[in-house]
Amino acid sequence: MKGGAEFASLQWPRHSAGAIIASAALLAALAQITGTGAVLVLGGVFFAAGLAHGAALEDGRTLAAYSIPQALAYVALAIGFAGVFVALPLAGLSGFLALSAWHFAAAERPRGHDPQPAMALALVIIGGGALFWPDTTRDIFVQLTGAPIPSLFMTGLAMLGAIGIVMTIVARLKHRRGSRSAMAAVLASILLHPVLAVGLCFLAFHALPETIRQLERFGSGPTFSAVFPTLALAAIGSMIVAGFVLGGVISLPMAAALALGMTVPHMLAGDLRP
Repeated sequence: MKGGAEFASLQWPRHSAGAIIASAALLAALAQITGTGAVLVLGGVFFAAGLAHGAALEDGRTLAAYSIPQALAYVALAIGFAGVFVALPLAGLSGFLALSAWHFAAAERPRGHDPQPAMALALVIIGGGALFWPDTTRDIFVQLTGAPIPSLFMTGLAMLGAIGIVMTIVARLKHRRGSRSAMAAVLASILLHPVLAVGLCFLAFHALPETIRQLERFGSGPTFSAVFPTLALAAIGSMIVAGFVLGGVISLPMAAALALGMTVPHMLAGDLRP
C-alpha cells in the first residue's frame, strides 16, 4: 500500500509528455529494426499504456471509478459489439474504424486543436496503414477478423488516409493548431509497421494528453484511485483471454472481437472533456 501511495503522490507535469513521446518513438524505431515479434509486443504495450485515459468516469467536476451497475452496462454493450464483430466481421471492422476516427477527432477539439487537423489526424491514423502498408494492413485485418478483406475495402480505407494527408498539408501550410501532430502521424504511418504507427499515435496524440489533463485537473491521487479498479480488471481479463488463445480455447478473431468491443462504450461517450 505504501508503494501505491507513493506512486499516487507523484507529480505529473505536462512537459514530461515530450520525454515520454520521444522515448516511445525511439523504442518504436528499434522495434521496427528488430523484427515482427518486437513490433507486435511494443504495439501491444503502447495500447496497454493508453488504457488509463478511459478507465474512469468524468462528469466535468469529478473523476470516479465505475459503479457495479455502470460496469455491468459497459460490459453488456461491449459484448454486444463483439457479437456483431464475430457475426459480421467486415461490418464490425468498418464500424469500429469509423467510430475510432470520430472519437479521435472529437477528442482533439477540446484541447484547442482546429477541426481540420483534428480530422486529418483521425483519417491518417485509421487509413495510413492501408495507404503505405497495404499488404501488411490487410494481413492484420484478416488475422483479427478471420475473414477475407475485399480489395474495395482496402482501397476505400487508403483513400481516407490520402484525404487525411492532403488535409494535413493544407492545415500545416495555414499553421493550424494541431497540424504538427497530424504531420507526425503521417510520418509514423510511412515509416513504421501499422501496429506500431497506430499504437504510437494512439498513445502520443490521444491517450497520453488526456491522462495528463486528468492528472493535472484532479490530482494524481484521485486519478489513480479512479482508474485503478478498471485497469486491474482489464489486466486480469487480458491475461485470461491471452491464455485462452494460446491454449486454443478461443480463436484470435474472438479475442479481437472482445478487445475491440471493450473500447466501444468509451468511444461512444464522444467528447472526452465534459
